[in-house]
Amino acid sequence: MTYTALRRWSGNVGLLLLSCVASLLLVEAILRVFFPYYAFSEPILYNDELIYKPNQSAHFKGLEWDVNISINAEGFRDTLTRKDLTPGSIVFLGDSFTEGYGVALKDTFVKHLDRRLNENTANIRVMNAGHYGANPNNYIAVYETYFSDLDTAPTVIMGLFVGNDFIQSLDGDPRLKIAMHEANSFAVNIKSFISQHVVTYNFLRKTVRSSVPLTRMCVAARLCSELPPSEIYAPSIIKKSVETTATLIGGFSKDLKAKGRNLVVLIIPTKEQILDDVWKRAVHNRDIQLPKTGSPDDFRYFANTLLRQNLKDDGVLSVDLTPFFLSLSNDERARLYFQHDGHFSPRGHKLAADHLFSELASFGFIPQ
Repeated sequence: MTYTALRRWSGNVGLLLLSCVASLLLVEAILRVFFPYYAFSEPILYNDELIYKPNQSAHFKGLEWDVNISINAEGFRDTLTRKDLTPGSIVFLGDSFTEGYGVALKDTFVKHLDRRLNENTANIRVMNAGHYGANPNNYIAVYETYFSDLDTAPTVIMGLFVGNDFIQSLDGDPRLKIAMHEANSFAVNIKSFISQHVVTYNFLRKTVRSSVPLTRMCVAARLCSELPPSEIYAPSIIKKSVETTATLIGGFSKDLKAKGRNLVVLIIPTKEQILDDVWKRAVHNRDIQLPKTGSPDDFRYFANTLLRQNLKDDGVLSVDLTPFFLSLSNDERARLYFQHDGHFSPRGHKLAADHLFSELASFGFIPQ
């Protein structure tokens, strides 16, 4: 290739690259004008083995939320600390639902319950000890490490999410395996930077993830990771997980009763268990693993029913939100979860707290 030809080729490549960059910038500008809410900010928080590292904060902006997350001096997402708990208080254990994924702290069902108790009783407080990505082994270890010596909190509530808590409890390891985007991961830091500053990236990611054909193409091209189908609707798989989880919780309950304390398990249903359209879509897209025989609807609530029975057999009180949520109108049910995420919306948190308050009163745990 002659020098002149090389210069011509280099110039053409340069023009092509410049055109691509200009096109991308134009697309980015257009999306920023018409879809400004696609500018996300993913939180970066550090973990210890069981809880968050203390005294840190992060901004969390998603498609449907824009909240700040503050971790207190003890490593929990709460303004309360253990010394603030007055006699008769409650410790709330759980995962991202309890911590309050995508909602402000004041809008979590934990803080709604805290306010209801302060309005109706003599200054009973509720402390949020939930953590994103935790599981029942972690819940118990957190209580035994940080709250077992507290005589001011005789009631423990464990938020148990049907979607993954059973499966995650099998390995018996209480240590946290994921943070709310672990801060010591270089890849996560890069992803967080891109999602915060490049609207095009978020728009394309959401578009792909909301389309089954596009997701499969993305996975086939090895540009996306494939999410395994949920196993909680396959009795042959989930039965052992539910029984193991119930046995674990039953042992914890006995230990608490020996100290004169109470345990209540709050059973949190999945989005597809409550919303019929989401369930039908999950079945159609094979997002869930089902038995080869029988109607899919026969297994929709299998895990919940089995858990309630196992907990009852072990003498553990439980509050299953599923029947209450299903009793609501279709319009009300549609507002319980975020539209583009499987976690509770602020409305879902509020209704969950109201129902839990009523159930706790019926158990006699709330002074009249």
